Amino acid sequence: MNLHDSIVSNNEGTIRDISGVLLKKQTIVADKVYDQDETEVAGALFNASTMLGDLADNGGYTKTCKLIGSDNPAITLGMSNTGLSILGASLNPVIKEEIIGFDQRGKNRSGKKCIGAYVIE
Repeated sequence: MNLHDSIVSNNEGTIRDISGVLLKKQTIVADKVYDQDETEVAGALFNASTMLGDLADNGGYTKTCKLIGSDNPAITLGMSNTGLSILGASLNPVIKEEIIGFDQRGKNRSGKKCIGAYVIE
């Protein structure tokens, strides 16, 4: 399993040690933030209780967790729209830009680097 531009934090149960099992690019796992080289970003910590809102109807077809809080690495350390488009084109089946370039609410990711399903406007 590969994780790109994803947040895996504040889940029920225990997050197991996933080192060596997953590709983690520009992703948050528990409180750790990983860059495009899968390296932990020094000084960047994610606190789900202060940086991730509750699962709610924020618009769109599915419920999402709104990114909140100041100094939230999930707002600034995600993949660019270009990076997401390149990733989508490399997958089988291909995920087209008109899908991967938007969050779950249909908000355009262009010019933003939000990690996860919710883009800050």
